[in-house]
Amino acid sequence: MRIYIFVDLDDTLFQTRRKAPPGTPLYPAALDRQGAPLSFMTPKQRALAELLLSRAYCIPTTARSYSAFRRTLLSFKGPAIIDFGGVILDDWGLQEPQWEGQMRPQLEQLKPQLQKFLGILEETRLRRQLAVYTRLVSDFEMDLYLVTKQQDPQSKELEILYRELAPHFPHPDFYLHFNDNNLAIVPRCLEKKRAVKYMIDYLRQRWGEEILTIGFGDSRSDLGFMSCCDYALSPNNGQLMTLIREKFDV
Repeated sequence: MRIYIFVDLDDTLFQTRRKAPPGTPLYPAALDRQGAPLSFMTPKQRALAELLLSRAYCIPTTARSYSAFRRTLLSFKGPAIIDFGGVILDDWGLQEPQWEGQMRPQLEQLKPQLQKFLGILEETRLRRQLAVYTRLVSDFEMDLYLVTKQQDPQSKELEILYRELAPHFPHPDFYLHFNDNNLAIVPRCLEKKRAVKYMIDYLRQRWGEEILTIGFGDSRSDLGFMSCCDYALSPNNGQLMTLIREKFDV
């Protein structure tokens, strides 16, 4: 039976040096725009990645844009889900046409509202004098989502911004994704869960037989796509496992 692992990347298979356990040997896993190592794997993460890649088909399932995904150093082969599920890449690294046909018109309709949120973020940044920066993430000529980062990862400025944005949410077409040094405003049509469900159906039809699926992620936002799979896997020190321990007092 073919085994497919839908795997989140950041904080699951690797992380920035700041988040790595102190004193642990590190191996470069992803580069920044200048080509310098930005994210790293611990020896245990490296061993796990080698095991997964050698025994199963690993499908990256990440919020990373196409350019950021291309800067990862792991030897993924085959399909990938990027941009919060907004883009599915096929075996040759091209957009999967049927999924693109679904996503492109939905995203086109949301462009005016995305620009409106961009204005709200800029107005809030200036009014509260926050040391943050926002960019509109676009791929394949599609405007996808907004992401804001704080210049000092140790500061609390994203928390201030998150509270300022709260009156605009919940929103019928967008949701807030807040995880560590990233605050994103994401269209609801961009959802890893939807993309994973699509890929599972596609792969079953492609091979004409049942497949075994495993969802691997670290955060609460990954739970949706992990729940689509036969089994779920999560790092013990991730956000998701921390929430589970707190809820069940274990």
